[in-house]
Amino acid sequence: MTKTAHSNYKATFILNTRGVETNVDGIITTLKDAITKAQGSVGEVKNLGRRDFARLPSRNHLGDHYVEITISGPRTLPTTLRQSLRLEKALNRVLLEAV
Repeated sequence: MTKTAHSNYKATFILNTRGVETNVDGIITTLKDAITKAQGSVGEVKNLGRRDFARLPSRNHLGDHYVEITISGPRTLPTTLRQSLRLEKALNRVLLEAV
């Protein structure tokens, strides 16, 4: 039996709350579920609050909520997680860093 190598990751999510009826806590729950489905384990969750963008995507959209989650899982976790969250309308950007 082979042992799968696990890595630790820091995931930063920029939420798209425009036109989304779910609140930020509901979106965080959705993110946690997606991480566990991708065979990852959720560590610390930080809601960094609403922050302004350095470069505006549009004049009427000045910023959005940022969420940072510590994750551990197999080395295929970033690819699997990006594919599962690809069509999620409540996400603007996903940044995964190995720690």
